[in-house]
Amino acid sequence: MNPLPEHSLVFVHLGPAIPAYTRDTLRQARLFNACPIYLVAGRDALAGFPLEPAWNVEPVACESLPRTEAHGEFERRSTLDRSFRDGFWTYTTERFFVLQSLMEERALRHVFHLENDVTLYVDLETLLPVFKAHYPQLAGTFDNDQRCIPGFLYLRAAESLAPLTRFIASAFESAAAPGINDMALLAAYRQIHGPAQLGALPIVPRDYPHPLVSQRGHQTAQPEAYSQHIEAFDSLFDAAALGQYLGGVDPRNSGGADTVGFVNESCLFSPAAYTFEVIQDEAGRSIPHLKTATRAYRINNLHIHSKNVRGFVSD
Repeated sequence: MNPLPEHSLVFVHLGPAIPAYTRDTLRQARLFNACPIYLVAGRDALAGFPLEPAWNVEPVACESLPRTEAHGEFERRSTLDRSFRDGFWTYTTERFFVLQSLMEERALRHVFHLENDVTLYVDLETLLPVFKAHYPQLAGTFDNDQRCIPGFLYLRAAESLAPLTRFIASAFESAAAPGINDMALLAAYRQIHGPAQLGALPIVPRDYPHPLVSQRGHQTAQPEAYSQHIEAFDSLFDAAALGQYLGGVDPRNSGGADTVGFVNESCLFSPAAYTFEVIQDEAGRSIPHLKTATRAYRINNLHIHSKNVRGFVSD
């Protein structure tokens, strides 16, 4: 009898109906991973989103989870926009409190959290030793020093999340600055508490042929952070820029125009500096790779901002 995996995958959807493309995201995650997969959402949302038995995904109703004190403080103090797209900016930040509650209730460790439009191309069990060795608390995909794109996150334990949720709740003790959101809050947490608390995952090869400067002029005091541990992972992660370049942006943001080839204006590197190739593994699964002059790097995840997830599945 095989022992249970010590890691798990968690998807969280807060608010109204779960988007239909989440079906492809879940199926894609299961295609590469045998670990437990959880889908956390409200009871009504789960009722309207029947899960295929073959996916072996466990639904968890938000209402069944205990609420932390910090979660209550966030709800009372948050000044995030609750009207835009049914509360999008509120829910993207509130999910961290839900993740903490789930991990506490289920005693989960080594959780990988993916957003519902992120496709996965790796068995996370093969990467877990690298996360254990180099990320003592949390890790995420940063595209500049002021922004973490939390489409892919590693959470070592509920105790690793607790300081972050307290930090988020306290950020609203006074009036929040315009534009504050989950991405800015995560980056601020890293700047204040250090990379040992929230580390950066490698998003670009070390031999990027240009300075790390975004189209909007973002620079970095720590360029090595954006490629750190790339040798240990032997692969790259996507902080949205790769998925936007290969698949375009959300049609709601572009008026429906074809945006394949879009270069994210805030990312420190441009995917246009590279070529991309889909390579099949020994199981016949299609996996995207980023090609440099000397080698090809497996891309562990793609943030499919266009929501055309089906166009990026591996089977």
